[in-house]
Amino acid sequence: MKKTTSRVVSIILTLCMIMSCVFAVNVSAQTTDVNTSTSAPNLQSNVQDGVILHAFNWKLKEVTQYAQEIAEAGYTAVQVSPIQCTKDTTNDGAYSNDWWCFYQPTDLAIGNELGNEAD
Repeated sequence: MKKTTSRVVSIILTLCMIMSCVFAVNVSAQTTDVNTSTSAPNLQSNVQDGVILHAFNWKLKEVTQYAQEIAEAGYTAVQVSPIQCTKDTTNDGAYSNDWWCFYQPTDLAIGNELGNEAD
């Protein structure tokens, strides 16, 4: 009886995992569409069809300042680091400019060295 129950649970869990993958792919495909405009002819109707500039550690104002040059270079999207409050750096701030520091948020508050809510 225990062996049968274990198999049934395994089958159910496997089916759940497969269904969650199918659902995740479906949601991902739906949420990557972006609106294009005539003022930005390089933009793609789907982010996955373009070229992404990974602007880790760029201040949001720098991304805005260089937006025209970024577009002219052929990039169709920009990915920036989160602007949530991050945990304290170690070694007297020696790692404060490393990209991975910005991916260790301490809460959901917006604002760090890269920008704030207004940016």
